[in-house]
Amino acid sequence: MFINLTGFLKEDHLDNSLKYDFDIPSVHEKEVMKLLGWQSLEAESDGELPLTDEQAEKIFSLLGNQKPEGLDFFVGVSQ
Repeated sequence: MFINLTGFLKEDHLDNSLKYDFDIPSVHEKEVMKLLGWQSLEAESDGELPLTDEQAEKIFSLLGNQKPEGLDFFVGVSQ
């Protein structure tokens, strides 16, 4: 299991196709889980959850990546 970060154009846009897809490296899993208040990956494996802009900004900062603008971000657990 791993944490997956996805991004879609903001809600008011007609294009609802996936614009960003990234698997969180295992080295950062515990930090991301702590940031989200997750206890385990198994407990969070029920689809994707929306991230606030602040949560997304913190995750991208943690990863050392610049957050793409104009997207709504979601996080989930994949196998």
